[in-house]
Amino acid sequence: MKKTLLALSTLLLVVLLAVGLTLSASADTIQSGTWGDLTWTLNETTGELVISGEGAMAWPSPSWGGYRASIKSVSIEEGVTSICSFAFEGCTGLTSVTIGNGVTSIGTRAFYGCAELTSITIGNGVTSIGSSAFEGCTGLTSVTIPDSVTSIGDWAFKGCTGLTSVTIPFVKGGCFGYIFGAHGHFDQSSAIPTSLKNVIITNATTIGHSAFYGCTGLTSITIPDSVTSIDREAFYGCTGLTSITIPDSVTRIDSHAFYGCTGLTSITIPDSVTRIDSHAFYGCTGLTSITIPDSVTSIGSAAFEGCTSLTSITIPDSVTSIGSAAFEGCTSLTSITIPDSVTRIDSHAFSGCTGLTSVTIPNSVTNIGYSTFDGCTGLTKMIYCGTLAEWFAISKGANWKSGVLADLQLHNYENAVCTFCGMTKPNDDGSTNDDAANNNPTENNSSANNNTSNNTSDSGDTSEKKSSGCFSSVSGIALIVPLCGAAALLMRKKKEQ
Repeated sequence: MKKTLLALSTLLLVVLLAVGLTLSASADTIQSGTWGDLTWTLNETTGELVISGEGAMAWPSPSWGGYRASIKSVSIEEGVTSICSFAFEGCTGLTSVTIGNGVTSIGTRAFYGCAELTSITIGNGVTSIGSSAFEGCTGLTSVTIPDSVTSIGDWAFKGCTGLTSVTIPFVKGGCFGYIFGAHGHFDQSSAIPTSLKNVIITNATTIGHSAFYGCTGLTSITIPDSVTSIDREAFYGCTGLTSITIPDSVTRIDSHAFYGCTGLTSITIPDSVTRIDSHAFYGCTGLTSITIPDSVTSIGSAAFEGCTSLTSITIPDSVTSIGSAAFEGCTSLTSITIPDSVTRIDSHAFSGCTGLTSVTIPNSVTNIGYSTFDGCTGLTKMIYCGTLAEWFAISKGANWKSGVLADLQLHNYENAVCTFCGMTKPNDDGSTNDDAANNNPTENNSSANNNTSNNTSDSGDTSEKKSSGCFSSVSGIALIVPLCGAAALLMRKKKEQ
């Protein structure tokens, strides 16, 4: 009898356990259904919704609509071709979404208000993202939009206040912030989340006009090799931008492109760039150095005006003109050498460069604009690499050197050595070898110096003779003839005429 009772108890226990497991399994699978040509399965315990089949999501209402609050993750398989408008709107518990490569479009407000969404994978087949598609997804911290996308609707990511990084294939000309609700470049700074610091552009051909205008919170922007031009005001007023790499594909930096980017400390311009337009780096007060490549032929007006921390700059031999106010107010510049290729230095080009102590001007220059060196009160040495006749032939604007108390040294170079005084041609940084030239004069130099000595009576003033080389004082309003052999000879010929 006892054995029978024990057997019955064991059997009952097994039956109860089996029933419990069955009930548990039954509770784990909640709902499934069809929606047009698609099927869906929702596991209410895990909150996982899987959508499969072939074709597009039908609009308006999905047949899983009554279970929105239970959905925690969504997986859209390869056969599905679109996500309709409002498909997952209000799924407040949704945390992750995976969109298959078969999907080509994401409809308007498709994930609107999914505040808990922290992860989304967009397939490489998507070409368009509708308006407000992810609006109010405050839990998103980063988003990667594939290169296949060619259209992003207004307000697509409006209110995504947790975003720190965005990878995007292109930037709509005139306003990057339109995807965050900006109406134009003028209100981008208020529309873009303050949390957003990093933008990676992957497939653009141009950075359009005012694309990042006033985006003060951005600290890093990556430009792809596909970009050929940086348009006007592209990064205007991006004061938080600390570094940027311009790829070798870019040929032109348009006007005001980096205007007022006060956080930039250095920038390298690639060899592909041929032109730096006006105000391109105006007011970049943090910029300490910049390298201009040999490909650049012109430096636009006010291109580097107000770059008060700029201590050195190398102008390559390819540059033929320096625009008006190009380096005006660059108070930290101490010396500059203008290459032999330059023919024109426009007005105010170096005006107000109070730290400038040395300038070398080549004999290729035919025009010096008005107020070019106006206010360069620290300038103590101006070297002109040509003859006196060539110097007088240069067209000089009014007040071209107002306030400058420097001496002008005139040199005529052959094989990098002055035929007048033996001084070697200045280095690219403006430094010279005056002492070496004076301590080791050549036989020709001795002859030149003898000629100078023999003709001092023609000038009537020997006090202007200096050991630093051939020069004329330009501290007064008149140019005093230099007391070197060639200059004295020129003066004698004029007297004979």
